[in-house]
Amino acid sequence: MHRLISRSPLLFVLSVLLVGTSMPIHNGKAAAVLTPPSSHVSCSTFLQDYQDWATQTIRGENAYVKFTLASNQYNGIVSSTEGILDYAAPNASTPAALVGVGSQYFNDRQYRLPSSDGIFTRGPYPFNPDETDQLGVQVVAQTATVVLTMLSWGGGLIIIENPTCAQGVLYGFGIAPHNSLFVLNLEKRVNPAVK
Repeated sequence: MHRLISRSPLLFVLSVLLVGTSMPIHNGKAAAVLTPPSSHVSCSTFLQDYQDWATQTIRGENAYVKFTLASNQYNGIVSSTEGILDYAAPNASTPAALVGVGSQYFNDRQYRLPSSDGIFTRGPYPFNPDETDQLGVQVVAQTATVVLTMLSWGGGLIIIENPTCAQGVLYGFGIAPHNSLFVLNLEKRVNPAVK
């Protein structure tokens, strides 16, 4: 799907530089069309790029990967998790992976805020910051698998096998205990001081 860019002269020039000179006409004026990033790519290739990144030292600082993971269940429960993934070297029993832990927020865990008069409360609001779970995340490029460990619930596993990688994200359904849809975004970062 293509998206029209504003007809401002500066954006038009930038668009020509970014996407070429073939411009459609919209309302009598040239309009640039942005093509989304490459549609589907191999998830192993997609994940390997981030895994390779996390093995580097840049300007004396270790590289790492920031992740954002969203889930949606059939029953309307939505979660959001953010955290840091570091490189874990392979050993005799496991392949190389990106591993980390994040705080998982849920829309059904609600909270209220006091009003300015102190008598009433505002809300309820979803994603209570005082009622999060800890979620372990392991991303294995070699097998294109994501393993989620429910650390707050005794270590149960959710495995995302055979995901799809497109538009810069990985998405797929987790197997057991809930068939949730998961969407994973990864970002390359440097400088652990700002984790």
